Amino acid sequence: MREAAKTPGNSFRLHDSKFRQTIKRQAIVRRELADAAERGELHLAFQPKVTLKSGQVFSAEALLRWVHPELGFVSPADFIPIAESTGHIQALGRWVINEATRVLLDEDIPPGFCMSVNMSVAQFKDPELVSTIEQAIKKLGGSCCKLELEVTESLVMEDTAGVYKITKELVRLGAKLALDDFGTGYSSLSTVTHLPIHTLKLDKSLIDHITNDQRQKTLVDITIRGAELLGVDLVAEGVETKEQNQLLLSLGCQTVQGYYFARPMPEAEFLSWIRDFGREASLECLEEKLANKRVLVVQGQNG
Repeated sequence: MREAAKTPGNSFRLHDSKFRQTIKRQAIVRRELADAAERGELHLAFQPKVTLKSGQVFSAEALLRWVHPELGFVSPADFIPIAESTGHIQALGRWVINEATRVLLDEDIPPGFCMSVNMSVAQFKDPELVSTIEQAIKKLGGSCCKLELEVTESLVMEDTAGVYKITKELVRLGAKLALDDFGTGYSSLSTVTHLPIHTLKLDKSLIDHITNDQRQKTLVDITIRGAELLGVDLVAEGVETKEQNQLLLSLGCQTVQGYYFARPMPEAEFLSWIRDFGREASLECLEEKLANKRVLVVQGQNG
């Protein structure tokens, strides 16, 4: 009936094949999500973050992916809400933290590298969260590598006293805290005074039209300057073009992340990328090498 209501006119939409497939898919996701990790269906994809002044890579974001044997790729937008509603998000979150820590200890990851993982509000209610982070940081030990926890403004809207206590403890243990999707909803620079934030991540929606929208450019410029004055790192997400990258560089943006440099990659491909591109002599060298790689890929596809 809900589907029928979405259809213009007086049509009455019965359970057609597409609708049935959607319901079946949701049922499979709900039923099989809990054991997906044990079956080896989950993996992390990694997207590098490029430091603009040097062109080098000192950090990346780890993103959870699920490939089901019957459904194929299952979007996080489909399974994360179900994980949150069923309580499975806490176990998934611990799995992500442990996997990200394992990759940080790989010999191809340079000392001091920072890996960020996304954190749901529900994960901050996990009684095992602090101990999981503590164990991860102990494993990293002498590598000097760091874990960064990406949270959204919805966390700030929760019980501030309780959230602040947990985040303060995680930071004390050695974790870093990033505010994701900054510039959407009600997030503001004042959030930095409420939580021990180390990094602001500018949302892609602020970057999309930065080269042709003066108001958007001004807003990004103000945010970059504000972050600098507050002593907070800033990452621009969703950078897809050379023009966007050059403008952000001219505005003083420290770090960028997006398809212009690299899409999220499986572990083996990511480690290879770090070996090949992670320690270039300059931003220009990195851009040139990546451009040459794209040409070779296109030639290979056409050949």
